[in-house]
Amino acid sequence: FVQGCGLRCKYCHNRDTWDKRCGKKYDIEYIFNKIMHYKNYITPKGGVTVSGGEPLLHPQITSIFELTRKHFPYSRIDMLTNCTLLDKMPEDFWKSLNKYNIYVCPSIYPVSINWQSIFEKAKLYKIPFVQY
Repeated sequence: FVQGCGLRCKYCHNRDTWDKRCGKKYDIEYIFNKIMHYKNYITPKGGVTVSGGEPLLHPQITSIFELTRKHFPYSRIDMLTNCTLLDKMPEDFWKSLNKYNIYVCPSIYPVSINWQSIFEKAKLYKIPFVQY
């Protein structure tokens, strides 16, 4: 789980991740070591879900993708996101989703999101979208 989310949804199951000033800051190596702790559950048929809070707020999100894919080349990697920032993400982010074969799993909330633009970018960069 990553820290920070601005939606404050009534039925959120991760309320302790809302405030991005709370929690602990970890470097990428620590985060990856936490992922590796569960490696027996990840391979060969499991996967990793990056969730939160909002993963798009994490400054090293693409590094998390890179390291996870490097060590789990055949496992599925999902990013569960509320999508409010997805349309504003830079081109390098979208390229990393493609490069590391990351599945985007949008949580659908009653907020204003430019879905057309997001789906156009997803199609352009060949990014799979999966709704839970």
